Amino acid sequence: MKPPIVTDRLVGVVVGLLLLAGGLLLIGWYGGWLLSYPDELGTAPVADVVGASWFPWAAAAVGIVLGLIGLWWFFAHLRRDVVGTLRLGDSGPAGRVQVELDTVADSVAARFAELAPVSSSQGSTTETARRQGVVVEARLLTGADVDLVVEAARRCTDEVEQAFPDGSVSCRFLVDEPKGQGRRPLRRSAQQVRVT
Repeated sequence: MKPPIVTDRLVGVVVGLLLLAGGLLLIGWYGGWLLSYPDELGTAPVADVVGASWFPWAAAAVGIVLGLIGLWWFFAHLRRDVVGTLRLGDSGPAGRVQVELDTVADSVAARFAELAPVSSSQGSTTETARRQGVVVEARLLTGADVDLVVEAARRCTDEVEQAFPDGSVSCRFLVDEPKGQGRRPLRRSAQQVRVT
């Protein structure tokens, strides 16, 4: 899982819990169950804090920190997970040689569907810090032999490595249990098989 996704989920959980706690606190405050408050509320304590000599500096520091966090968040989400083209080593002054990785992913998925006992197979592309990759997601047929699936994944991976000998493209397979399989065990009791 990529860091922005982990951060998004963590922040989502934290914000959700804070909102839930804040809502319960407000309900308890309004009903008088959790907090008691005087008949008249004054803003004098807030005015004292805002009027303090340190407050503008503290507010500026908090604003800068929040701004930097916002910029980091923005740039973290600018990274594209989908890779368009890959420039090959044969490119030179005479021209640029490129390959569409989406087409490669579709071809690898189709090849995997030919070799493996799967009911569906779909290819996509990803990008990591080091290289670009092809991801094939497939669903097993009922009663499929996992050894055949692993062998098909290895053959497809070998073919991708032959096509890109510089190692610029990786290959990953995510295989799910048959649709409607429930909890009946597959051979080797495999509920999900990952081959990288």
